[in-house]
Amino acid sequence: MTLNPQLKKEGHDLLKLNEKTQKLTNPISNKLDIGVSIPDEELTKVLTFLTDFAKKDRYFNFVSLDKNGAADPVARWYRLVLQRHGQPSLTQTQRDILAKARMQDNQPHSLYNIHHFDECGNSLESNEHCWNAIFQSEHIQREGTLVLFKIAKAATSQLCSYSNLYDPKTQSEINSSSNHPRSWEELEQAMSKPQPLQLPYYEDFFTEFHQSEEDYWHSVNEQQQARYISE
Repeated sequence: MTLNPQLKKEGHDLLKLNEKTQKLTNPISNKLDIGVSIPDEELTKVLTFLTDFAKKDRYFNFVSLDKNGAADPVARWYRLVLQRHGQPSLTQTQRDILAKARMQDNQPHSLYNIHHFDECGNSLESNEHCWNAIFQSEHIQREGTLVLFKIAKAATSQLCSYSNLYDPKTQSEINSSSNHPRSWEELEQAMSKPQPLQLPYYEDFFTEFHQSEEDYWHSVNEQQQARYISE
């Protein structure tokens, strides 16, 4: 009965939730679980960003709510990721694509007019500008989602440590009853009573986060490289 009010009290404040989970012990080993494998400063900034997005920044595009302190979440996320994960040098495939784009831009009597915007609102007026924006967007996707994967993996790993557990009182009764033989009558009486709540097997819900960080990184790279096959 106290769970819902407690969850409502915490709300979307991921910083407070993370702080509390770091104090929880694993119910089996009675040890603190391993934390997120990213620097504390970066973790704090990412959780702050996600908290602000949940509370206000997701409403940024609504003019009526724009004056309530919301910030452009896309531009903010780009800046946040690039602060610690600078864009690397272009690959040979990317340089070839840019060279082809420049040739298209330099053709005389072009019959097209490019006028687009990137995710941060910057004007894109050539094929070269468009591809550079795509390369940066892909970099943000790779690095940003990997950071989020690490956070989610740590959170789900901690949750999975509670799989199939009973509440402490019921668990104590189960342990004590298993220490001595029980008669058929006792077993029938126990089965006739309402069964105690048992937590589900959480591993079944988070199969995506069972893979390693290296495997996740590899899968993201494969998906992005698929776009260049036809270029």
